[in-house]
Amino acid sequence: MNTLDELLGSEESHATFHDARFVDVAYDPVARTAALTAHLCVGDPDAASSAARERRRVGVLELRGVAHWRDDHGELQAPPAGVWLAADGPLAEAPGEVARELARELQMGEVGWYFFFADSNSFIYWVAQEASFRWLPNGSPAA
Repeated sequence: MNTLDELLGSEESHATFHDARFVDVAYDPVARTAALTAHLCVGDPDAASSAARERRRVGVLELRGVAHWRDDHGELQAPPAGVWLAADGPLAEAPGEVARELARELQMGEVGWYFFFADSNSFIYWVAQEASFRWLPNGSPAA
């Protein structure tokens, strides 16, 4: 996987994780799962109206078989508007020793990724056997 946007499917042709607002992050170390709920931009960047360009939709990134999870913002609660995803990518591209160490430990078939949230100046690093995404129905509450 080169980008998380590959998980978004074709239902929203302009969907992207770029500038997503994460409103809920739930990690279960016993079940080895995580669910990250976010408002993603799905607007058409070439649309005439600002509302059409800035349209967002809520979806959930689901991780299964989580082998590593490192969340450096601790118990910080996301503000109601969520935390802003300013950067993400494969662990091998992440800054810092934590990411490099996790990237070296990746097993065949695992996905390793990082998120950087600018407004909380924090990272989440994860390694999972499977990553998938599902859209919530339009009008669904965010979390």
